[in-house]
Amino acid sequence: MRPGKTSPPSPAAALRDLIVTYFNEDEVRGLAFDIGLEYESLSGTSKVGRSGALVQQVARNGKIVDLVELCRKNRPEVDWNDVGVAAATNAQQFLFVPDNQPLLNAAPDRALKLGAALGAIMVALLVCGFGGGLIAGQVVSVTLNPVQPNRSSLESVNFEVANDSFTPQDAGLPFAEVMSRIFSGRLPANTPVEISLDNVQATTVADDAVLATADAPINEPHVRFLDNGDISVNFRAGVAGNRRVALAYTVRAEGGSLILTPKSGWLNVVEIPGTSFGWVPLPSAVTDVTTLWAQAQLDRAARWLAFTDVAVSDDLMRVSARAK
Repeated sequence: MRPGKTSPPSPAAALRDLIVTYFNEDEVRGLAFDIGLEYESLSGTSKVGRSGALVQQVARNGKIVDLVELCRKNRPEVDWNDVGVAAATNAQQFLFVPDNQPLLNAAPDRALKLGAALGAIMVALLVCGFGGGLIAGQVVSVTLNPVQPNRSSLESVNFEVANDSFTPQDAGLPFAEVMSRIFSGRLPANTPVEISLDNVQATTVADDAVLATADAPINEPHVRFLDNGDISVNFRAGVAGNRRVALAYTVRAEGGSLILTPKSGWLNVVEIPGTSFGWVPLPSAVTDVTTLWAQAQLDRAARWLAFTDVAVSDDLMRVSARAK
């Protein structure tokens, strides 16, 4: 580094500075309240000091992703992507909020401690990433061999309606027309309906849902049905800086709806083609946002169908329901 040139701000300092710049003191007090803290209890006597303390305390509470998303919600015109990615990938970076003093001017012992802390964080990240690649196993393997959408695959979706098994193509009906009949109340009430989807068909349906939703929190979805009965969904998440995410879900029929339950979640922080290296546990805030959106898509179908059973096996999901 050349003399007189300061290093880029740490993610913690960057988040603090964004808060100081775009929120007045009353609004910072509101952020603290919304995240479950009392502004007056934060250390410091200025907006800058208390904003730094806010970042640090929220990081200790494991809610740094929530704070970034709260800031994004209140100031959507501000670019929060860099701090959002940092929060989602390594929240420990926010436990230390440096002051505005340049790194080169720091006292030797402070610089040594800072270097040791950053080194420990990097080692933890790499170890966690390597372990994640091993532990995630089958859940993240879809990244190595992703299922791609194929619109023509929907023409061979198998339906069983009132005990007559057919595909839209066999019946001379386009897929969209069959779905329209099911989801527009044109089937008599209590008509039994069974639908079977394979990996490609499910991925295509998921991709269509993303394209049809202007504010979808995910893109590039890939779906794989696993032989242990889980559903692996792999996608890029906007809330995680558009990084690749892998979630394993269980699904059950309950009260006429299909209910998704997250089983495990992983975030890829080192995207190296052809390897499962670089996966870390997914922050719960990212899991919550994406799961709520996915559940909403299933709930739309429950307006016309009462789901009675669902079975997942290798490369196939079979759903049983009755028309409402």
